Parts: sequence; C-alpha cells; structure tokens
Amino acid sequence: MDCSKGEAVVGQRTAAMDAEKRPNAETGTRKHILAVAEQLFADHGIDAVSLRQLGVATGQAYKSVIQYYFGTKMDLADAILMERSNDLNIKSEQLVKQAEISGSVDDVKPLIACMFLPIAEIKNQSGRYVHAGFLLQYLTNPKFKHNYAEIGWTSGPRAELAKKLGEFVPSLTPDQLACRFFMLHDIFVTALVRRDIDGGIGSDSEEDVFLDELFAVMTAAFLA
Repeated sequence: MDCSKGEAVVGQRTAAMDAEKRPNAETGTRKHILAVAEQLFADHGIDAVSLRQLGVATGQAYKSVIQYYFGTKMDLADAILMERSNDLNIKSEQLVKQAEISGSVDDVKPLIACMFLPIAEIKNQSGRYVHAGFLLQYLTNPKFKHNYAEIGWTSGPRAELAKKLGEFVPSLTPDQLACRFFMLHDIFVTALVRRDIDGGIGSDSEEDVFLDELFAVMTAAFLA
C-alpha cells in the first residue's frame, strides 16, 4: 500500500486549514497590538514608547512584527485612531436612534452627548478612559495631522451629528464651526483624563453626574 499519496493529501488539508485560520489569527494579533499600543501611548506618550517596548508588551519577540502589521509607529497611532473612529461612529449611530425614540434629538445637549459619549465608553480593565488618554497624546503631538477625516467627523453618523449641530449656530462659518468642534473635543478629552488623574473612578451614578455636568458645560461653550 502506497502511503505517500495519503500523506500528501493530509499535508494539503493541513496547509489549507492553516491558510483558513491565518486571517483570523492575524486579525487577532493586529487587534491585540492596537489595544496594547493604545494603552502604552495613553500612559507614556507616543514618542516615549519604542517599537521594541511595543513588541515586548504585546508578546512579540521582534519589533519587526509591529512593522509587519503597521509600518512605522506613526502608522500604528493612525491605525488606532481609524479603528476607534469606526467604533465611535457605530456607537454614535446607536445613541442617535435612542435619542430619536426619546424625542430629544432636536436639543443641543443630547446631540453633543451622542457625538462624544462613545469616547468615554472606551475604558481599560481598570475603568480608566484609555481612548481619551490616547487622543490627548495624539492630538497634542505635532507629528500628526489633525483633521476631521482622521477623527471621524467628515463621514458617517458623527458627520451627520456635526451637520445637525451646525444648524443651531447658523452665523458661524464652516471654519468657525470646525474650530468649535475641536474645542469641544479638547474640553471633553481633557476632562476625562483629568478625572482619571484625580482618581475619579467611582460608581456609575457618580460618573453619570460628572458626564451630565460636562455636557452642560460643552453645550454652553458651543452656543456661546
């Protein structure tokens, strides 16, 4: 009996199965790198974290693994931003639908909450606002471009929110409106990071009060 043909078939099947599994494995590795890098960048700043440190923290033996998936460290930071922008748009769309059901979609404060609350909902295992920490590092780093396409305000649900909010301040030019959104973004992200620094992790009700007051301040700033 010639077993070589059987071994060849088994080998082909194994290779085929490995090929099928590889995309899932690579997706998992990519997402793991993004999550770990986001936390490191938030904690230490983008410039202070090396590719070698990222490799060690993500369990990769060589920094070339990071480069394989993302290229440069700047490309990695951009990838985190774009990945989260997709998540934020999805969540904003869900919040808008809830606001429509409750009949509050025509008020400024609920619309601002729909746009920015998803950022606060991205936390690490300790309950810290990890994406807010990353955004603060990213948007204050002169090496990165700061435009709405990267943040997710020129397309999708958040762009529609921005357009609707603009109707409440018709006297503003497009550039002035864009500047106002950036200021709201800075207010929100900075407040979340400050709460983390002050050890503000508390009950859900305490966080709700904090966010409600923050959205009230942002609403006043937007309409000023």
